[in-house]
Amino acid sequence: MNRKRRILALIALFCAGLILLSGCGKAAPESGNKAGTGNGSAAVTRKVIVTATYNIEVKAAAAAAAALEQLAKDNGGYIESSRISGTDSGRGSAEYNLRIPVARLGGFADGLGQIGNVLYRTHNEKDITDEYYDVDARVKALTAQRDRLLELIGKAASLSELLELEKALADVQGNLDSLTGQLKRYDSQVSMATVTVSLDQIGLTSAAHQSYGTRLLDALTGTFKNAV
Repeated sequence: MNRKRRILALIALFCAGLILLSGCGKAAPESGNKAGTGNGSAAVTRKVIVTATYNIEVKAAAAAAAALEQLAKDNGGYIESSRISGTDSGRGSAEYNLRIPVARLGGFADGLGQIGNVLYRTHNEKDITDEYYDVDARVKALTAQRDRLLELIGKAASLSELLELEKALADVQGNLDSLTGQLKRYDSQVSMATVTVSLDQIGLTSAAHQSYGTRLLDALTGTFKNAV
């Protein structure tokens, strides 16, 4: 009987631990490039999600799209989604959502200038250091609880004790799986930048493909003719 009470007390303790874990944000370290540089605390690597957007003017959408796909591949990236419309004889366009390694983003951006004229670009960073290490701490705590429950299950003296422990284990494992998945998503977002690239084709016979001097001369000639 004493053993059963002890088992139930442990289960109650585990359940209480789950409740506390839902609000353990204070366990996350302070954000910064490197925390704890002289006060004895461990160094902390900042976790930053990078997103970028580029709008590029190209002569031929299909050819530019192929070049963009190769550029992403050469820089260790991949295509999440893409959309290509129009033809090379008209005003074709394409839009890509890409994932590019953050460490290779600079080289990728430089390569875009070889595909066409970059008209517009943005670069944003979101620091999730606190959120990341909060989830990491909760994963570690739940892992310890799961391991302890597995030990108790192996020592269960009765069917009722076994059922109670397995129920507690299922709750812990469910929360652990959810948080582990969240941590993996964070890791993916931090290591691979999310990049959106829009390609806008201008018709080969349009005035936009003429030189600035040619367009200015045509405009002045037209004005002179109208005046005459």
